[in-house]
Amino acid sequence: MMGSSESRYDNYLRNLISFTMVNILWQIGSTLVLPETSLIYFLKQVNASNLAVSAVVPVFMFFNSVPCILWGAVIHINKNMRKVLYLSCIWIIVPYLAIYLVLGNMKGIGFYFVPCLFLLLICSNLGLSLECVAYQNYVSYVVPEEKRGTLWGIVFSFGYIISLLAYPLMNALNERLDTFQYYRAGFLIFFIFALIATQFFLLVKEPKEEFHNVAQKINWYEYFCSCKDILAKDKNFRIYLLLQYLANFSICITTFSLVYFINLFNIPNEDTIKFTIIYCIVFGVGSYIGGRIGDKKGFRFIMLAALSIQIIFTFILLLNKDKFLVLIIYGVIVLGLAMKEVAVINIPIDSTSSINKSQYIGIANTITAPSLLISLLFGRLVDIGIVSVRNVLGISIIGLTASFILNGIFFKEPRNSFENNK
Repeated sequence: MMGSSESRYDNYLRNLISFTMVNILWQIGSTLVLPETSLIYFLKQVNASNLAVSAVVPVFMFFNSVPCILWGAVIHINKNMRKVLYLSCIWIIVPYLAIYLVLGNMKGIGFYFVPCLFLLLICSNLGLSLECVAYQNYVSYVVPEEKRGTLWGIVFSFGYIISLLAYPLMNALNERLDTFQYYRAGFLIFFIFALIATQFFLLVKEPKEEFHNVAQKINWYEYFCSCKDILAKDKNFRIYLLLQYLANFSICITTFSLVYFINLFNIPNEDTIKFTIIYCIVFGVGSYIGGRIGDKKGFRFIMLAALSIQIIFTFILLLNKDKFLVLIIYGVIVLGLAMKEVAVINIPIDSTSSINKSQYIGIANTITAPSLLISLLFGRLVDIGIVSVRNVLGISIIGLTASFILNGIFFKEPRNSFENNK
């Protein structure tokens, strides 16, 4: 085992570059169809309902999360890990090619446009659910524990910041194409870049050790019993799941803050591109900050910092009437979101000392998945006039505050607890 540990350090730089190249190319392509900004604006322009607009991010995240507990049983530390990761990426991107082809003949169909788009996105995100568990498990296997958070931070930061190379292309397409054709081209561009990005997984160097975990028939009853045992015995993990439920109000904030800006200031597509640029820069910086500091202070600290940032600046957002300050406020909110996402990736991994992390990752993602639909519920309530967008943002502040209190008082840093038990 010592040899495999040494090889993780020896191959760290090579693997860091490989994972970073995957994310750089993936993010350059996805910038044109980013759910948190571009797709929200696109749906607003085709007169989709607030329910549909508010469903974009939850649909991505819900179907990304629900099946994860099943993948936790399927994915193991064995020689097939990279193959599973590679095929899951292909599963993700093929529906985007289908969206591009469908949009070529969609304009005359009208009513079926949004349902067709969502069905293809759901199909893609089922693949993403497999990729997320496989990717997190794979990184936890090939990267030393004390460098894992930093690696995620570097991978995300380079990916999002260098994705700004897509900005001239976005401007050129925006000038030459109408909104509908602009986004149609965006789906094709994402497919091409993501396909190229996936090839860099083949360059990752794995530790030199024999695989003892050979493929076996899965006993689903025993697997779900072990999941039940984890939830029954691991009190700290249960607290994390509860605080994560409440922390997912941040999805409402990132979704409805953009809707709020569009409605309040009548923001055109050119300014939406600016929001996308800000999102990419700040998410990249926030990911690095969260990963780097998280490796030193723990990811409970990062979650607390992220929640406090989002609470404070969402409150400022509701008081603001200056269009110029909108971009700054939105940027700081995204900073909090980025730090939170780095914590969410690392806390389930740090919650178990087992070399195979997929079960904890799967449990965490699946159990917290229903909370991702909060935004969908509020979108419907906004549509029928029961609440306003301002009300949604105010309720989200309350949810994040409850998560902050739960995190600060009851939740313990899992990584430090394992170190103390050694």
